[in-house]
Amino acid sequence: MATEFNYTMASVNVAQLQDEIQASSITVAVDRIDKSGTAIDIHFKADLSAGEETTLNTLTTDHVAGPVQAVKNPVLVHEINIETGEVEPVPFVSSEGRNRVLASTKPVIPGKILYFHWTGVSDDVSGANTVVGGGESCLVELSAQDNTKSVDLYFGNFKHGELVYIAGGAFQWENTDFGDMISMIVMASATPTQQSTNLDFNVDGEDRLVATTPGTGTHGLAGTPVFVTNFCNKGYWNLDSNLQPVFVPGMTGMFDWFTVEREAARFVNKLPLFGTETKGMQLSSPETSQLPHGYFLRVECINGGGGGWKLVGSVMLYREIVGMCAGQ
Repeated sequence: MATEFNYTMASVNVAQLQDEIQASSITVAVDRIDKSGTAIDIHFKADLSAGEETTLNTLTTDHVAGPVQAVKNPVLVHEINIETGEVEPVPFVSSEGRNRVLASTKPVIPGKILYFHWTGVSDDVSGANTVVGGGESCLVELSAQDNTKSVDLYFGNFKHGELVYIAGGAFQWENTDFGDMISMIVMASATPTQQSTNLDFNVDGEDRLVATTPGTGTHGLAGTPVFVTNFCNKGYWNLDSNLQPVFVPGMTGMFDWFTVEREAARFVNKLPLFGTETKGMQLSSPETSQLPHGYFLRVECINGGGGGWKLVGSVMLYREIVGMCAGQ
């Protein structure tokens, strides 16, 4: 008796073959079917009896592969191998015909492990390493004199290159009135510059850094550039195959470097609030928004009602697991 059986089949529809096995007299559930060229490996969850092996041999011999059905609305399915720590794809439908997991917006990055993270506090990114939870709290209190007020939330992506994605948020508020609103804005910080040495850039009328003859410009870099996508492909910068910046004098590039902070995307745009909400309202999305290097999240309150009110918020993230191992 055995749990794995190997066949050579010139033509096979794996899903169809699994259905045929399940519909047969074989009582043991199929674990998986692996296909590599004409080699087919059928794995069961337990040993087959001699009679079940005979049935399986007959099924594989008589199998006539039908057309493979197109998959509609494919769902991202993955899991972490607890032995290797690697992200691995798994079949969406189990051998019992059940969905393994619910749909997930979690990004899958080869060689990286991301985890789900609810937080009401940003990170402290001022030092050499990110201090998770060491930054500003997502709390905003407006007086009647405030037209707008915001809090900027920085995470490990900002300076230290960690992978961070926004997936949603949750808010509570008190004493809001008609016209009060909130926005969650993905901001790109200014590319750091100085005006003393290596003046290799000028600044155009839209606050973009433009490369010029080395040493003849007005500005030099004082840190890593912050890339802002130019969706019209009229930027000054591209990336080469080694991910190094390349200046594009004809303004046909995909990116720009700005000397002022810029709005990159609006995750939530002027969501109206009214009254008091103490149970909390959760905002989720079928997509995620990455915070690249130099990007941060701004929670902005618009005081359209003209009174004083308070906002309490938290942010739902997917973020890279770093600096969490013993022995470092």
